[in-house]
Amino acid sequence: ECLQKMRPGEYMYRQQHLELAAMIDDAASCYALGALEARRQHRIHPEPHKVKEASCWPEIQTFLQTMYASYDLYDNRHPTEGIEALDKVESFLPEVLIAERDYLEAQFLQKTHSVANYERAAELLKRRRGLKELEGELRARIAQLLMVTEVETGHVADARVLEAEIT
Repeated sequence: ECLQKMRPGEYMYRQQHLELAAMIDDAASCYALGALEARRQHRIHPEPHKVKEASCWPEIQTFLQTMYASYDLYDNRHPTEGIEALDKVESFLPEVLIAERDYLEAQFLQKTHSVANYERAAELLKRRRGLKELEGELRARIAQLLMVTEVETGHVADARVLEAEIT
């Protein structure tokens, strides 16, 4: 928990510590977060090694394959196909991974520049505002995206509140 607060976003570092503490399922979630971060930055992520021993590894692997494919669709500007691909992500995964899915879906929705889709993106993102205690880095990304959505839908005062929270 200390590493989570002191080093938000350093998922691979936390993964190693969780593995050393024999918390393999938690390490698998950190691995997935780190792998997605590497994908967003177009970097290669390290091999999972011990994480493959986690009971949830098959689900994490499927999740990552779906997210990678969706990010490819995002990069190639195919929002409709990307959103459809994200529908395959199972809802029984850890909340933080579902939040990553919602974050990407909201990005797709914003790319359409439709007011209705901006509102839908805002709904998705507002459901994840409680992640403040769970993952600070993800919470900040969600809040930034929500700020844009709030401005685009005419809720400038709400966007300012979010800006103050992030700052």
